[in-house]
Amino acid sequence: MILRQASFLAVAGVMFCAAFFVERVVFHVIERFEVTSVDRYGPNVVISGTLRKARPCVLIQDVQAYTSDGHRLEAEFLDRDAGATSRPAIQGADQPFGPWVVKGGAGESVSLYALHRCHVFWTHETKLVTVRDDK
Repeated sequence: MILRQASFLAVAGVMFCAAFFVERVVFHVIERFEVTSVDRYGPNVVISGTLRKARPCVLIQDVQAYTSDGHRLEAEFLDRDAGATSRPAIQGADQPFGPWVVKGGAGESVSLYALHRCHVFWTHETKLVTVRDDK
């Protein structure tokens, strides 16, 4: 009896890990993220573009910006109301984003990440894009 329970738990654990991997690799939240404008304003970089959301997941924190050496930069989202985490995204349709101001991003390689919740088991982190301000 104990052997049967142990084998069930082992199989369930493997299936859970496989589901986690498959979701990350196959079932993306953001299907396309295209930057159409990167402009420098003093020490800041302003980013705009279009995105297409593939799944009806909820953005649970603002998009995060990191430099290539791992420092987190402050980002200001001028395309939404103050205090809002995000504006509604329409699944399966191209929609504009931005302008997003990445403070201190001038001359840096900046990567943008989004964190979504699609179900109760885990969150889904997506690397949206890496932009380089070479001006």
